[in-house]
Amino acid sequence: MDKEENIALLLSQENVKLHKHNKILSMQVAIAIEGLKAVIEHCSDFPLNIAQKTLSEMEDCENPDLP
Repeated sequence: MDKEENIALLLSQENVKLHKHNKILSMQVAIAIEGLKAVIEHCSDFPLNIAQKTLSEMEDCENPDLP
């Protein structure tokens, strides 16, 4: 195996690891969003404007408007 093939293999392995971690993080964020929605809907003592702003920011992270 030459140097370029070795580099390609290492990059491919790293890409697989990153993909796995991104899926896990995505699931964690989705769970956090659902929990925050529940807080907004069911807890009148919680400052709803802060919770709503946090939820909006979290959702914006999922759909960034990148150039």
